[in-house]
Amino acid sequence: MTVAVRNLSFSYKTTEVLREISFDASEGTLLCVLGRNGAGKSTLFRCILGLLKGYCGDILIDGMPACTLSARELSRKISYIPQSHSTVFSFSVLDMVMMGTTAHLGSFENPGKKERAAAESALDMMNISHLKSRNFCSISGGEQQMVLIARAIAQRTKILIMDEPCSNLDYGNQIKVMKAVKNLAKQGYLIIQATHNPEHVFLFADEVLVILEGRVGAKGSAEEILTEELMQAVYGIRVNLHEIEGRKQKFCLPDEKEISYVEAI
Repeated sequence: MTVAVRNLSFSYKTTEVLREISFDASEGTLLCVLGRNGAGKSTLFRCILGLLKGYCGDILIDGMPACTLSARELSRKISYIPQSHSTVFSFSVLDMVMMGTTAHLGSFENPGKKERAAAESALDMMNISHLKSRNFCSISGGEQQMVLIARAIAQRTKILIMDEPCSNLDYGNQIKVMKAVKNLAKQGYLIIQATHNPEHVFLFADEVLVILEGRVGAKGSAEEILTEELMQAVYGIRVNLHEIEGRKQKFCLPDEKEISYVEAI
């Protein structure tokens, strides 16, 4: 499975948000999209998911123009994992994951044994089978994010779009989720994930796409493209990057206290 974006531009009325965005991503890749708030990351995802119309340029999903695919057809190719999910209903974890299987059901069909088996397999892949009888609302934020990823797996798509899945998690749960995401990429999934955390990019990403003022600022491996100058352009602050065992992993403010430090996992 592949995603190819060609000269994508999009405006909300008179406000241009995306400007001639182009990139390619293929299966077995974790592509992290890095950029400040308002850079256009979520707008890019909404265009790929078919939620925004009227863009200029082309979006190809496995070689097919996304604009020619119906919502049901897109749902069989791409899954979406939001930052968080709230529900007023008391769904069990298993029921939440089974919802992902409805993309392959008819309008009046209900999930059956096959769909239950797919949901249980997805829970097993995420190592959270022990949660299947729990109420979704009663589990932790990190566990909920794992459930949402399992739901996407049960949807039986090989392209996963994740919009800052770790934004509301503590550091330990962030690492657990990112390890799970990286493992899915190793299994052949194409994952495009927005993040604000450069540490996630250095530790887990196969490639990084930097969006700067609605344009592609850079694309490639984190080691190659993430420089102190680019980080300053993205976030508006000066940082120093230091290497640990040959890898850029340490961030600190010039002449001030260290603000972030990670070791290789």
